Amino acid sequence: MKLEKTKILRDAPVPAGGDIYYLCSLCGDRIESIPIHGAACECRNIIVDVDAGRISIKNYEHAWYVEDRASKQTYSTSIILFVVIAVTLSCFAYFLGGQ
Repeated sequence: MKLEKTKILRDAPVPAGGDIYYLCSLCGDRIESIPIHGAACECRNIIVDVDAGRISIKNYEHAWYVEDRASKQTYSTSIILFVVIAVTLSCFAYFLGGQ
């Protein structure tokens, strides 16, 4: 598993997804970016409001997001492998059907 830690910037969009977590360096808590119910770190520096679809950050100096790059690479590799197999089978079907 390859994790990539990135600073959350004040004026930039904050990413969210199944493989993204928010990390507060004040209290050390890790919060899901898409929780089922609202979520907050222990010190309430980072608050995810599910109902309003927003994130609230008090101190951006201590707000990070962590992304699992391995899951995205595995997904991309699976798609590429699927396409290669489909093209190969199509070629075999074409050449075998022509004889």
